[in-house]
Amino acid sequence: IPMLSESNYDRLRDSLQRYTRKPGYLDEVDQLNFTVLEVADALEEMEAAVAEHRQQLVHKIAEHREAQDFNDVLVNDSPLVIAAHTLQGDIKLLNNYGREMAGWTRLDVDHRKITDLILPDLSGHSITENLTPLISGKQTRLQTEQLIRSSSGTVSDLMWVHARVQANNEPLILSVGLDITERRKTESRLRWLSKHDNVTDLLNREAFHEEASLLIQQYSDSHLVDLMLLDIDKFASINDMYGFHSGDSILREAARFVERLITCDTIIARTGANEFCALLIIDKDDYEQNGHPLHNRPLHFYSVLDDDTVEITLTGVLATYAQDGYNIDELVSNSAAALRGLKPIERGKINRISESIDSRALRQEKLQVHDSIVKALSDERFVLLYQPIYNLSKERISHCECLVRMRSEDGHLVSPAAFMDIAKENGLMARLDLLVLRMALEQLGAWHRQDVDLKLSVNITAATFESDLFIKELKSLLLETGARPSQLIFEIVETEAINNLETARELCERLASLNVQIAFDDFGIGFTSFEYLRDLPVDYIKIDQSFIRYLYKRKSDQLLVKSMVDMALALGKKVIAEGVEDDGSADLLRNMGVHYLQGYYISRPRRVSELDLNYTMTVQ
Repeated sequence: IPMLSESNYDRLRDSLQRYTRKPGYLDEVDQLNFTVLEVADALEEMEAAVAEHRQQLVHKIAEHREAQDFNDVLVNDSPLVIAAHTLQGDIKLLNNYGREMAGWTRLDVDHRKITDLILPDLSGHSITENLTPLISGKQTRLQTEQLIRSSSGTVSDLMWVHARVQANNEPLILSVGLDITERRKTESRLRWLSKHDNVTDLLNREAFHEEASLLIQQYSDSHLVDLMLLDIDKFASINDMYGFHSGDSILREAARFVERLITCDTIIARTGANEFCALLIIDKDDYEQNGHPLHNRPLHFYSVLDDDTVEITLTGVLATYAQDGYNIDELVSNSAAALRGLKPIERGKINRISESIDSRALRQEKLQVHDSIVKALSDERFVLLYQPIYNLSKERISHCECLVRMRSEDGHLVSPAAFMDIAKENGLMARLDLLVLRMALEQLGAWHRQDVDLKLSVNITAATFESDLFIKELKSLLLETGARPSQLIFEIVETEAINNLETARELCERLASLNVQIAFDDFGIGFTSFEYLRDLPVDYIKIDQSFIRYLYKRKSDQLLVKSMVDMALALGKKVIAEGVEDDGSADLLRNMGVHYLQGYYISRPRRVSELDLNYTMTVQ
């Protein structure tokens, strides 16, 4: 029995083994022994079950403790505000993060209302009002965005999820808040950046156009509305010399300078790399009494860059609503065109927009012409006319000048005056020059095969003439067309053609080595004419028609032309007079020693099939 009480079951069995191994006649003592063994087995089995249950209980207690610890960590260490409160608003629980945001201690939570923690929303509704659907039981979950103000006055923006729960048979509301203050700041910054320039803090182009349009509608009837467009002079040089960081610094200083410059109501924007735009709302009475608020205002300031004191100047264009444009787009567009067209003497000050500046309609017209040129090049709708040039010593047509025309889509020929300048402005002259050269050389090749002894004079622009590929293209076309280079003359407009004397001399010498001749066109109207004539190996000079047209009537023109002819002859150049329209001028030019005549007096430009190559001038 003591062994049973001590749970010493193995020893008990060993002690009873000799009495129970070979029982004979079973008496009460034997029965008692067997009963004790059964009790021992039962007790051992029961104790094993109890031990197992105890182990399971210990494990469950550990799991519960772990879950409780996890819940405590989740509640108190997570970056969420977790608050449990009654339907009446009494706070039962506020986690550590919530207390930190509110600036409360654990004791501060007691007897607090949820309205002490969560502030009313933007529409003025309290948290209690917003939670009415949960309190009434109509909903079990809802979401709000409301603020928390700490005891120190700091305000944080939180997104809240509220749920109705049961705890100890009591309905509670669990409010979980996520701090979205930084996200809201980022969103606010992004909204600000969508309308502002991040370097200068001024409005950007899009926002300026929107706000300026509204202001024009609002004030154009009662006020003067001007648009001022400014840019920083030589800004690229500042970036190159001092770096982009210094360039940004100059932009910020320029922005503050423009803000101080303008004293009337205004909005200001940075609309380009170094460009600023301002819409000026000017009171008409102030304007009558004091003049324009920008009158005589200086457009320069000083900045220190890398220990250098640098003067920064700006150039502006001032446009007036309705007079210089009927909406903000037209005002900006016309002002930008005016700014690009300013002369050096007009830099560094504010300039009124000029009527001579292209209007938007004119620029659109130019764009249409540009598109027409590109399409005509693609469709090969350029044709050549030929104007004969008369050799006075041989009394016959010695060569012709090629004059290009653009054939419109309806078949009409368009004069170069309508498209040539636009082609130059838009970088199309290289394509046009090579197309004209190809057509001219094809005609020269055809004349060679027909035994027609006639030279062709082809106009070539500086961009093409000075191109590295020009000589290569020329050689290729000469081989392809079979034209003789000795029959080819290139006409170069001397006022625009040659920017580098050494490069020009080298090109002229290379052309001479091919037996190609060169003529200076429009000679006399450029101040560098005589220098180039002396230094470059040209064969002809073509005296500009402005000196020839009224030669018979103007003594001054006769003196100028005679001096040009004498100088050219002294330098061994042949002289062509273009623009000859009457016999009196023709006789004067012959007597001056001019070699060739060109103009309507000889012939108008014609198609090759209409040329009279046997024309002879009547000598008076």
